[in-house]
Amino acid sequence: MPKDIRPSVTIVGGGIAGLTAALRLSQRGCNVTIIEREPQLGGNLGGTPSDNTIYEVYPHMFGHWYENFWDLIKDVGLIRERDFERRPECGFLEKGQFPNYKLLADNGSVKTWLQNLLSGILPVPDMFLAAYAIIDLLTEDFSDNDFFSMQTLNGFLVTRPYATETIAKFYQLLVMNIWSVDSSLTSVEAFQSFAKYQLRQPTPQCWVLTDNSYEQLIVPLQNKLLELGCKIKTSTTVDGVTVKEGKVVKISYSTSLDDLKTESKLEEVENLILAVTPNAVARLVKSAASVVAKEEQTFSERIEIEEGPIVRSVPQLANTRRLSSEPIPVLYVTFKKKLPNIPRYYVALVDSTYSLTFVKVESLSEQYGKTVLAIAASNFDSLPVKLENSLDEEMYERLTKALDKDKKEATYLILKQFNEYVPFKLGYCWGDTESEVEWDDKKTFFYLDRKRTFLRSNTNHRLFINKVGSRQAQPKPTYPAIQNLYFAGDTCINPIVIATVESAVYSGLQAAQALWQNLQKQGTALSNSHPIEIKDPEVYPLGLLFAWKIMLAPYAVLAKCWADADDYVNVLPEPPSVAPLLTQCVVTASNAYVQCGVVA
Repeated sequence: MPKDIRPSVTIVGGGIAGLTAALRLSQRGCNVTIIEREPQLGGNLGGTPSDNTIYEVYPHMFGHWYENFWDLIKDVGLIRERDFERRPECGFLEKGQFPNYKLLADNGSVKTWLQNLLSGILPVPDMFLAAYAIIDLLTEDFSDNDFFSMQTLNGFLVTRPYATETIAKFYQLLVMNIWSVDSSLTSVEAFQSFAKYQLRQPTPQCWVLTDNSYEQLIVPLQNKLLELGCKIKTSTTVDGVTVKEGKVVKISYSTSLDDLKTESKLEEVENLILAVTPNAVARLVKSAASVVAKEEQTFSERIEIEEGPIVRSVPQLANTRRLSSEPIPVLYVTFKKKLPNIPRYYVALVDSTYSLTFVKVESLSEQYGKTVLAIAASNFDSLPVKLENSLDEEMYERLTKALDKDKKEATYLILKQFNEYVPFKLGYCWGDTESEVEWDDKKTFFYLDRKRTFLRSNTNHRLFINKVGSRQAQPKPTYPAIQNLYFAGDTCINPIVIATVESAVYSGLQAAQALWQNLQKQGTALSNSHPIEIKDPEVYPLGLLFAWKIMLAPYAVLAKCWADADDYVNVLPEPPSVAPLLTQCVVTASNAYVQCGVVA
């Protein structure tokens, strides 16, 4: 096909959503250009190079139910059974209990239900009720998105007759450590979507890459795109989009030439996909493309009558300013030796102030012959230091030539709390030579240090937060008012709902599919006319879930009585008399039995 007649597509955002859309459209003969603000592609699947080592933005887990993600990796030559490893278990560690990890194995699988019930993560009755809560949740319908269906996860739990404070705290631990948000803010609809997919395909609990996601996934994907003729512009920030007569006509962007110089340009576009973060969406929909100098504002004001930003054509997109995102700082720490009893699976530190989770970085541990851990602090706001930087992290460190004081303090605070759960010699401050932590190695050249303990604040790589009400503010994949504009990213409305890699991939496919369909309607010739396929993960039939709920309801009643009896005994200084205990159990049983739907 002659190059000058190929349909052109500009994709803003080089994360997995934008890259997915780029791949599918490039495969169908589109002339694709990707614009990414960071020095390298990948977004939250990217990484920062340091001394020939890649430190990932986040250590990722990939669900077995990620249908579209697994299809995507095949196109770049990856094989799940070869390039990924099974992780059937995740661990929970309480303070003072090392190395007695309590394991959750293939959660949702019939084969491991008894093992999980007796795992000790929660008392047996509470563990049963936590599982029953999932089945109960999956029988509810929150699809109307009206005020009655807008609930938080915690709000849903505390209204259930079988609820205990223990299971409410357990789900708070889960959503905070995984998605960096309180269960009292998390949309129950979003959590429900994750639960229904995970429950249907629970084995293994997750997969992990054998090496880092940037080198193993993003680089091959980038190479594939370059082979297909895709153009890639990195270190480039789009700052405006102009709409005229129902179509996007141009964008403005700035490219970093070096640490101090930038170049601004205005460019016409034929089709535009915005696959960017919540903050970037909110900014771009309100900003028209412009590189007009201040003295030329009069001319700029004249053309605003016929040209304007996206929100002028789609006013409801102004609500995107309500979308939330949070960073999860990740500390990569290298020890001077191999620490004993460090497992391969992910471990959550129960009741840690910063909501810490850690995992062994297998590739780096083997490379150095020492233990290397990635420790994530999901409760960003609890860290009593300033980690917000106005400059890109890499640029910031190049300019300051060392870790700043706040990063050093944050590193030490995270390690100090981690040390309360896992024993090792920490030392009295950051850089203590008596510590078993390998802080920084000798200088390699000029002022660049080889970092063996490396903190990513990730303030430039935030996770979208599925809060209650966010559904009403999320952009749709397309809008009739603007014919050639599409949205992607897990910020965008899609059936996966919860912010995951699969949600991002699905949204990228949605945008590519909608654009492809429009090209077909316009009669545009493409080198590959095959439709873009999108798969929905399997779920259990609703009727089966209702049957399980009714069948297990009597056992939920008994578990609630058991849990309440334990609580009743534990709060009393002396053994209770039998009568009050029996009365309490009877009242609990009758209320729970009726409200669980077994009676009346």
